[in-house]
Amino acid sequence: MSCSKADQAVFYDTEGHAVQLSKLKGKWVILNYWADWCNACVQEIPELNRFYQNIKGKNIVFYGIDNDELSLDDLKSSILSVSIKYPVLISDPGYAWHLDNVAVIPTTFILDPYGHLVKVITGPNTESSLFDIINSLQSMAVSSK
Repeated sequence: MSCSKADQAVFYDTEGHAVQLSKLKGKWVILNYWADWCNACVQEIPELNRFYQNIKGKNIVFYGIDNDELSLDDLKSSILSVSIKYPVLISDPGYAWHLDNVAVIPTTFILDPYGHLVKVITGPNTESSLFDIINSLQSMAVSSK
């Protein structure tokens, strides 16, 4: 494994927890871009909350990213108003993974355990759809070895 500036990048969630990208190697990473004014985003949040609760103990991490880049106080208020129960990063880590700019929200990026982008989903997700996609991607990763 090589070291790069992106690997050393550190992001923080709204609770003050540090997320160092190098520590995410070996895990499936799911990034969901949202905004509190987006009806589809707000409608998918209960599904994402359930998904997050059910990935504990699995090799998957899930983060929300506010597409509007709100101040920390506004972001915390927004999270409360839409009842998000999963970690939300204060700043956008997309540049570190060379992700495309988000043109439509919600947009969800899935990165494999090596940090490679393997899936982009535009539009809302459900707990079931995310598990189906992850299971399919994990099966493909195993069969390609």
